[in-house]
Amino acid sequence: MDVRALDRLLDRPAAVDAPPRARRDWVLTGVGVAAVGVEVLLRGDLQWPLVMAAVAVVAMVALPWRRSHPVTVVAVVTVPGTLVGLAQWGRGLEADALASAAIAIVVPYALFRWSSARQCLIGGALLTVGVAVSVISQRGGLADAIGGATVVTLVAVLGELARQRAAARSRDLEQARLLERERIARDLHDTVAHHLSAVAVRAQVGQLQSTEPAALEALRQTESEARRALDEIRTMTRLLRTGLSPSPGLEELAALADAGPPRVTVTVARDAAPLPPAVAAGLFRVAQEAVANARRHAVGASQITVELGRDVAHTHVLRVHDDGVGGDPDPPAGLGVPGMAERVAHLGGRLEAGPDPDGGWTVTARIPDGGR
Repeated sequence: MDVRALDRLLDRPAAVDAPPRARRDWVLTGVGVAAVGVEVLLRGDLQWPLVMAAVAVVAMVALPWRRSHPVTVVAVVTVPGTLVGLAQWGRGLEADALASAAIAIVVPYALFRWSSARQCLIGGALLTVGVAVSVISQRGGLADAIGGATVVTLVAVLGELARQRAAARSRDLEQARLLERERIARDLHDTVAHHLSAVAVRAQVGQLQSTEPAALEALRQTESEARRALDEIRTMTRLLRTGLSPSPGLEELAALADAGPPRVTVTVARDAAPLPPAVAAGLFRVAQEAVANARRHAVGASQITVELGRDVAHTHVLRVHDDGVGGDPDPPAGLGVPGMAERVAHLGGRLEAGPDPDGGWTVTARIPDGGR
């Protein structure tokens, strides 16, 4: 298998739609603890009844955290029981097994339903060792080994299938949202393009009727800005209608470099790539908006620097800094900074924008690897 493909597979993040602990989780724990107590009291063939009961109760109490901390719960469920089984086997005893502990079968399901790929590997290894030790210590033979491994595998597969089904449903919903956004964008284009065309025409008429130099210059700028905005809207709509909606990335980020004034320099660290498409698009849009804000509002700015890299926590860090002077480059009435913050928050990150202690204004976006 290609190394990069394997890395991408291992980088699969944990599911983001895991529900919080609920009443049913505590009911499951209560039922499990009660079942363990009843079985320990009724069975007379247990070698170490108190130890077995304690191990099983600890496993039951951990169940409500199986979605938020799946690997930890797998360890709590498997490691103590494995150690007890090895201890009994070492003393020449046939290891005990509690039938009530079968409630913990929800653990492998939760592991593969909610965990990241790396967590699945770790948790899967713990489950494999636990099943193997259980079979060896109980002298169950090949039939029990195959049976135990089959049950755990089937439950894990059910968890993975549920995850894939949820992902497919999420993609369908996202596709529906995109289609609706496309429809809204087209409607918006039809309305805005009409008004921008009217603005450009009226600016042309005003130039023909005005003799004041200042007024002529203002009208020329108005016409130019209106036509530029109209061209941009038409370009965006053309992309939508042809189905070509490119996801911007590092190439588009590098294209923000400009001789100015003010001069815009873009620096991308070697460890910045590769970027997940959603993260790349989000960082580019933040950089694009921050550079545009600096150009519009940073008084006396001669330099705008755009830097992208990663920190020690594998978080993507984008920093846009200008050396201008003045107030907030995005006034309270503007939507630039709130829009950037919302985009970054949607990807599980955070955005900071404000005056830099060394002068100028700095926008910093931090997005975790893989987004959210």
